[in-house]
Amino acid sequence: PSLGRSRPKSQLEDEIHITVHIAELLSRQRYLIRLCRALMKYGAPTHRLEEYMRMTARVIQIDGQFLYIPGCMIISFDDASTHTTEVKVVRSSQGIDLGKLADVHEIYKEVIHDVIGIEEAIQRLDEVMKQSKFHILFLIFAHGCASASVGPFAFNARPVDIPVAFLLGCLLGVLQLILSTKSSLYSNVFEISAAVLTSFLARAFG
Repeated sequence: PSLGRSRPKSQLEDEIHITVHIAELLSRQRYLIRLCRALMKYGAPTHRLEEYMRMTARVIQIDGQFLYIPGCMIISFDDASTHTTEVKVVRSSQGIDLGKLADVHEIYKEVIHDVIGIEEAIQRLDEVMKQSKFHILFLIFAHGCASASVGPFAFNARPVDIPVAFLLGCLLGVLQLILSTKSSLYSNVFEISAAVLTSFLARAFG
């Protein structure tokens, strides 16, 4: 009788252990996917992406393989116990945001050195990806200032050309920060359209 009473309890403990193990595994995989998306989005060096992911997977004890192609990371999660493989495709529009990239890299290092847990890392990554450090109008103005400042020493721009360069830089900021983010169709042709439009306008003003 005692054996009959202990068996359901043992089965229940096994089920709880398996459930907790699967939850932890899914949480680690979710962190890897979010980290990958954040690194791609904020301009991490593409030749280091696979190494970042392999290092993180090794530290958090995830058996995975990673293959990066431009704009896409293919992640294969292997389960040795069930001999199954789950493939995830992470796609993200690639840009450059050095401030947020520094925040993401700090989270990456803290996880690597076991300073913070996976759940806290996921929460902090979500906060970094949701928040905006600067207002979009300030970023457009910064595009204009960068364009105006690079003109004199890179293209021998005259003082009369600087206001035009500022306006073209602001136009580029609008195309990149507003139109490209709101329309996935336009984001595919952003580079070409921005180059053609600014070239024609620069020639017209010239």
